[in-house]
Amino acid sequence: MRYNVAQLLKEPVGFQWDLQVNEEVLIEAGVRERVVGHVRLTRFNRGVWAKAGLDVEVDESCGRCLSVFRLPVHVCIDERARPSGPAEAENGELVIDRDGALDLRETLRQYLILNRPVKAVCQSDCKGICALCGGDKNLSPCQCQERPVEPRWAKLAALGSRRGG
Repeated sequence: MRYNVAQLLKEPVGFQWDLQVNEEVLIEAGVRERVVGHVRLTRFNRGVWAKAGLDVEVDESCGRCLSVFRLPVHVCIDERARPSGPAEAENGELVIDRDGALDLRETLRQYLILNRPVKAVCQSDCKGICALCGGDKNLSPCQCQERPVEPRWAKLAALGSRRGG
């Protein structure tokens, strides 16, 4: 997701490049993910405007059962980039380096963080884990409720059952 835009910067304002993306990108340390979609680079008076619609599948932990699953994430990038100069990257703005390269990898990583759900679930009817034994209820029904309470905890368990839980 690194593009040489030196030639685009020589074009008139409004000139556009439409690019198809289908490549593996290093998202986090040691984690490469396939990114598919499109990028439109538009020349404007101060640099290049990057608009992209990208699809990525990332590893995510289920918020209920804690299993790891593949989560599809759609990212819409809408950022402007300007050639590097004396005041580099103010306000987190993208910068086109001195070689004319525009690198969207860090922007993609940040947009992926923002577009992930707060509490992702592996399936809509995920049953989660048992609060007592930690078993995954999706794999098998939990049997820990049928086990006898250890004698040392019997009085405490009786207190909980009187209060409704």
